[in-house]
Amino acid sequence: MTSAQLKARIERGDKLLILDVRQESERKRAHIQGSHFIPLDRLSERCHELDKSSEVVVYCHLGGRSARAAAFLIQNGYKAVNLEGGITAWVDCGYHAPALSSSEDDSGQGTSPAPHGK
Repeated sequence: MTSAQLKARIERGDKLLILDVRQESERKRAHIQGSHFIPLDRLSERCHELDKSSEVVVYCHLGGRSARAAAFLIQNGYKAVNLEGGITAWVDCGYHAPALSSSEDDSGQGTSPAPHGK
């Protein structure tokens, strides 16, 4: 899925579970608001936290780790897709990716980010 496709689906209000599989230090610098956070190296032990009825859009920095995560999720019965180009492509499109504030819950409780304009 491209960043533009994800943005359009968010703005339509589609039910998506957006999953960040980067490391915590990366997430603190920038993230897609409302995304869940499970680092790739913990995904196999924590994937049960994800709703199998939701479409999972997985992202990382450039798309490599999230492609592996999406493949793992698909093999385990999830509907998953990789965000092409990761958060770098998202930011390059001009979409909002704020630093994680100290008051935000980093457990990733949101199900979809709030729409933000370019």
